[in-house]
Amino acid sequence: LLTLEIADRGRGMPADLLSRVTTGAGAPGVGIVGMRERLTQLGGRLEIESSDRGTTIRATVPIRAPSS
Repeated sequence: LLTLEIADRGRGMPADLLSRVTTGAGAPGVGIVGMRERLTQLGGRLEIESSDRGTTIRATVPIRAPSS
């Protein structure tokens, strides 16, 4: 399993925006939607956590063992 985690210490996202982003319902732009779609195609997932202390985006992808 490979995990890439990016975090900032900003103001975070408002709850309504975070809800739309995490559910995919009307997420702003195509960046997050595109990341989620690509990770899903690879069997991975995208997680977003946000509070008034910042936001963390975590992308997880399974690693396949090389064929012999």
